[in-house]
Amino acid sequence: MQVAVQGLSKAFGETAVLHDINLLVPEGQFCALLGPSGSGKTTLLRIIAGLEFADLGRVLFDSTDVADRSARDRQVGFVFQHYALFRHMTIADNVAFGLQVRERKLRPAAPVIKRRVAELLELVQLADYGARYPDQLSGGQRQRVALARALAIEPRVLLLDEPFGALDARVRKDMRTWLRGLQTKLGLTSILVTHDQDEALELADSVAVMEHGHIIQCASPQAIYDQPATPAVYEFLGGANRLTCRVSNGQLFVGDALLGSLAAADDAAADLYVRAHDVELLPTAPGTGLQGELLRLTWGGGMTHAQVRLQSGDTLEVDVPPWSSQGHSWLVGQAVTVRLRRYGVFGSLAGAHPAAFVGI
Repeated sequence: MQVAVQGLSKAFGETAVLHDINLLVPEGQFCALLGPSGSGKTTLLRIIAGLEFADLGRVLFDSTDVADRSARDRQVGFVFQHYALFRHMTIADNVAFGLQVRERKLRPAAPVIKRRVAELLELVQLADYGARYPDQLSGGQRQRVALARALAIEPRVLLLDEPFGALDARVRKDMRTWLRGLQTKLGLTSILVTHDQDEALELADSVAVMEHGHIIQCASPQAIYDQPATPAVYEFLGGANRLTCRVSNGQLFVGDALLGSLAAADDAAADLYVRAHDVELLPTAPGTGLQGELLRLTWGGGMTHAQVRLQSGDTLEVDVPPWSSQGHSWLVGQAVTVRLRRYGVFGSLAGAHPAAFVGI
């Protein structure tokens, strides 16, 4: 089922939390709502679920506006961050709960519920755990139970609110892989709220980045990473260095150093954004890049992290993979050259507004 949000706004008292939100999630697609705390992503998810109601706008399931319908009537599955399992119930009873509380005329017969629960526990790889209680399961297992419970009602849409936030890093990664495989198998339209960029990029078919109650960009993971629409997206996805630069006669300068050509018609000041892994560190070689001094070296996770002070006065963070050093021994205080392999330039650049992207 397709989900569309059109012109949606929401305020709590005097505080506006969503501003004219428009979002389309095609049938069977996985969409991630990504942003920092307070960006409005959970409020948007709860409005889609029917747990909150918008002040303005529409929520369409296919062509039907469900904005005024209750959560029960929308038939959505909702998975919370902290599982929300009933500790006094067995795993099987937790999964069956959504079916057992239906009004009598809609409630399946007991054998049907039992069979459905068995199928779901098999689906989430917990077939032998039905008689256990939540406290007897690991965090990852409890989250799978929560997902099975959400699927028990045969939802038209699956909504997940930071479902892996309480899990450790290794379990979280394993759960992401498992969930993506399950979602693909079921073909269920799904919307995930997360502040974890890796989670969004790995799981989703499309990523909607939110900031201050606005969707500032929505695109495929690759497109949103390679061509961020704003500096805020650049900095949030992958982190980025920001350098002050200027364009003059179609040439791009950082300080007095010529970096390259840029398809901009007018002279202008601008900001250049480049991720640490898109910077190449070289022994000093005048004329081949930006010159600077190596300020700091640290090691972590198989990567050397360097900090370079450029002649322009800007400081640049650089990730140096082991294979790129080519036998060079880096020393703090030595003169170095940095080469920017891919970067974005933002500013009022006629002919390249609002941003120009350069890759080598």
